[in-house]
Amino acid sequence: MSTSHTFSGSRVDFSLNTTATGIRVIGIATDVIVPFGDIMVFDDMSRTAKNTIDMIHHVTSHFEGYTAWETQADLPVNFLRTSAYWSPTTAVFPDREDKVVVSYIIASEFTALGGWDWSFDKNWDKNGDNKIDDDVKNLPDYVDRSVYNEDWHNYRAKYWTDSWRDQIAKKIDHVASQGFDGVMMDVMTGWGGWVGKTSNSEAWLKDQMAELFRWISDFAKEKYGSSFVIT
Repeated sequence: MSTSHTFSGSRVDFSLNTTATGIRVIGIATDVIVPFGDIMVFDDMSRTAKNTIDMIHHVTSHFEGYTAWETQADLPVNFLRTSAYWSPTTAVFPDREDKVVVSYIIASEFTALGGWDWSFDKNWDKNGDNKIDDDVKNLPDYVDRSVYNEDWHNYRAKYWTDSWRDQIAKKIDHVASQGFDGVMMDVMTGWGGWVGKTSNSEAWLKDQMAELFRWISDFAKEKYGSSFVIT
């Protein structure tokens, strides 16, 4: 039977770091190692201490899907890619000690399609065509109306701006608050959509994309610990 270790605070108040024998939990007045297999009980959720670093390097089965969590949590896979609930909610993904579960985040694009993406303000699209209306003013600087991806009905973000990093940070924070083991960042090739549409060189665009992913990893690891995986 697993031993429970109780911590005063929410999951997001702690950094969970993988060690050789367990998860080192670091927070306010807290620095303890919870052995693998034991339960970490926070104010908002309970999670099993598991070696996500080792698990993510030994994936034998995986699944990606975006249906209800309860239809996916018990799938016989050890790597599950799905999505957080992006509406304001306290929902927590069911704890599964035998799999790494990550939430989908778009690294370099934003969309009105489906109404789920925080980075596209619903007030920008009054006529429902999934595009920013012509009369919208004072857009954040990650937005460029001219760089629209017709195939996917979304906009390519100026992913090198601080305002875009703020968007990514908020999404990572939300994912952590719902109990995911990490994030899956999509569209690493998003730099290609800017070629010929900006004065910046292709090499610069590639470098900025690589720098974004370095920043994402540093941000998540520093705030949520080495057990929080970036894929």
